[in-house]
Amino acid sequence: MKRAMFVTVFGCAFLAVVHPGEAQIPARGLSVLVCLAGVQGNGEYRVGPSGKLVLTVTDDTGSSATVHVLHGGDDSTHDILYADNGSGELDCGDAILTVD
Repeated sequence: MKRAMFVTVFGCAFLAVVHPGEAQIPARGLSVLVCLAGVQGNGEYRVGPSGKLVLTVTDDTGSSATVHVLHGGDDSTHDILYADNGSGELDCGDAILTVD
């Protein structure tokens, strides 16, 4: 009984300390967007039938790129480093290593 209570209390305390936003991995989400948009190097790519989610890739060197994400009125720009899968440009299948 004491063990179950300890596990419950510890679990609740852990969840209170680790916020969901801090637990997210930005590179993972960006990798999904790159695949959904069909990114293949520099250019503008629209996601979905409405096209309201737009990714613009610039300065793609084969190992780094700048990605601008526009969704409605929100936008963000990210400099990324990635491990190329052999295509020489950012595309689905590349491992995104860092996102700034």
